[in-house]
Amino acid sequence: MWAMKKTGAALHAVAAFAVVAAVALPRSAVAENLATVIGDVRLRQSVQEVQEQLPEMREVSGRVGGLSSVDGPSVRRFVLQGATPFGLKKPTDMELRFWKDQLWLVIFQFGDNADTEVRAALEKRFGAKPDGLEQAFWNGPDYDAGLQMKPRWFSLQDPGLTAEAQRWFLEVMGRKVATPPASPAVATPAPAAGAAEK
Repeated sequence: MWAMKKTGAALHAVAAFAVVAAVALPRSAVAENLATVIGDVRLRQSVQEVQEQLPEMREVSGRVGGLSSVDGPSVRRFVLQGATPFGLKKPTDMELRFWKDQLWLVIFQFGDNADTEVRAALEKRFGAKPDGLEQAFWNGPDYDAGLQMKPRWFSLQDPGLTAEAQRWFLEVMGRKVATPPASPAVATPAPAAGAAEK
């Protein structure tokens, strides 16, 4: 499946490092939500723990179906094909990203599922959002979730691991927050000789 079209580098940044704020769910609801995304797989589990539950997932690198990612020594990425997270009726592909051997981010595309069905399934888990929104975000004590209607994908991520990964990503991209250098003084040309005499 992975038929998502590339919409620019901003899409990757949003997918990987979305800052979301919305409805906070009680901890018991969060545990239930995470457990039912893909079997008993939960954020922060190790690669080995997740592979034991999802032996059919395969490791990938580079661009996957239009969704690019920065690969590095602390990042491992896997794709699980034919998943039905949140009780979706039609299978879709999911990407599972690990940061320092902990499940950090899960992304799935809608695939052949109707937009309204995907949104309804997510709102059943995380809480209702106003109709007509192109984006919906939820956060809880140990997860951030984001729904993007136009590119047709959803992400679930651990906020602590996202912050670590984001710091690394910004370092790699050379975008560390720093004090900009002082502007060089601009010399004003002296008036031409005799100009003031006219």
